[in-house]
Amino acid sequence: MSVIEDNSFSRLLRITNEDSVNPTDTISDFTINLNRMIETNNIVRIVVKSVSFMNNAYNVYTSGELKNNTFEYEVKGAGTFTEDLPVDGFYTTKNILDILQPVILAQLQLVDGGATLSMELDEITNKVKITLTGGAVLILNGATGAGSLNRFLGNTVDSGDITGTYYLDRMADLQGLTKVYIHSLEMGEGNLVDCDVEVHDVISEIPVQVPFGTLVSYESNDDELDSVNYASVRNFDSINISLRNDKDINIPLNGGELTVILKMYYI
Repeated sequence: MSVIEDNSFSRLLRITNEDSVNPTDTISDFTINLNRMIETNNIVRIVVKSVSFMNNAYNVYTSGELKNNTFEYEVKGAGTFTEDLPVDGFYTTKNILDILQPVILAQLQLVDGGATLSMELDEITNKVKITLTGGAVLILNGATGAGSLNRFLGNTVDSGDITGTYYLDRMADLQGLTKVYIHSLEMGEGNLVDCDVEVHDVISEIPVQVPFGTLVSYESNDDELDSVNYASVRNFDSINISLRNDKDINIPLNGGELTVILKMYYI
């Protein structure tokens, strides 16, 4: 520690979206006013001690920067088609296959009325297994662009002609959140440099190791791991907190409360 830090005091500061006074704020992106409390003046260092929120972010979105609900496929001789999942939500692989299978089968049967199609999650490989019979041919083009559901189901490479049994090349990626980042422009501007050679205002990375619908409760016992040190003292009139993914996109939560406990070092 520096000489300044050796002579500093510290106190915990609890920040929650429930204390926001801005009508446009959300659970995962909010600003609180601090009115120049003693503990937020002459700050030389901050440490994220704990973060809690409900893991209720969806894994499928129908619009916006997180959009990923469009499945693309081709029926040989009939054309290329897309099918959109209808609403934002937390889907299982089976939920999605139950929606896609009858729609794709209907297109295949326009080519061959006797075609049959099954789409299921194989218990051994944990990959989507497609079984097609009849004279129609299905092609999956490994769509990976914006809005693509193919990638999340495990279809990242071109399938070629599917006329029998085919396994998607990867396991489905529908588990939802695995880690999130706490951002604060006021407290962490330029604190993280990523491989995109850009700086980000990240003050902590939070692993998400609980199922959808349960509480994420992260605690740090390391005062160096989640700390931001300042070359000169800082005064905070307000603090913005936002929850984002590794692409710097805000993660919408669907209820509950986001709480961050900070250890503020001041002189």
